[in-house]
Amino acid sequence: MGFRKKLDDLFGIDIRALAIMRIAFALLLIVDRFRDLPFVKEYYSDAGLLPLAYGKMLVPRESFSLFFFNGSLEFQYFLLFVLLVLTVGLLVGYYTRFCTVMMWVLLVSMHNRNWLILGAEDKLLDVLFLWFIFLPWGACYSIDRLRHPERRPPARVLSMGSAAFLLQVSFFYIFA
Repeated sequence: MGFRKKLDDLFGIDIRALAIMRIAFALLLIVDRFRDLPFVKEYYSDAGLLPLAYGKMLVPRESFSLFFFNGSLEFQYFLLFVLLVLTVGLLVGYYTRFCTVMMWVLLVSMHNRNWLILGAEDKLLDVLFLWFIFLPWGACYSIDRLRHPERRPPARVLSMGSAAFLLQVSFFYIFA
């Protein structure tokens, strides 16, 4: 058995599995956003647990958050609406790479905005979405695939992104 075959067995991912994972993550995030909706004022606005003035003082300087630009309730709803639209785009596989990158930025921003309400799953989601940027999870069962029928994706993907994603998930279970 060759080295390439061994690597593919260890770190290769079937693109159909990636597509199912894309859909599952999108559904999870849609449910999660609707669960947070009644608490937007308390979680993210200036009238909540951590107003911007205190939040910026307590959050490490290198932490970035789009939610820090404005503490109004309307702005927070706007950012969550954008995140929801991107999540629906991810669900149907429309401009999947763009949606993934923008969702990663917004998820990290949202999680950096109020660390008082975070759990370990939130930081894991941030890291996983970073690796998803490098995976072709819109290559199957997606509008992107229908828009470009001439592109024939391989049945399995083997890349640094697939290896990093699989190792990240493994490390989560090993060290948890």
